[in-house]
Amino acid sequence: MLIAQQLNQDEQPVYGCYLLGKDWYFTVLYQKQYCFSNAYDATQTNELAQIVHILQNLKTILPR
Repeated sequence: MLIAQQLNQDEQPVYGCYLLGKDWYFTVLYQKQYCFSNAYDATQTNELAQIVHILQNLKTILPR
């Protein structure tokens, strides 16, 4: 994320996610501030639905 931020140099937030086993974490890097979500357990139906919802809504957040 730091490399993407440096290469882009557009002052926009950098969004990402990472997986640790069954757990998904979503992250945002804006300027020098970094935050990440609580874990979403992909084996739980309601949390899997939330993961899908987040991924689908990223399309509305990200510039084209």
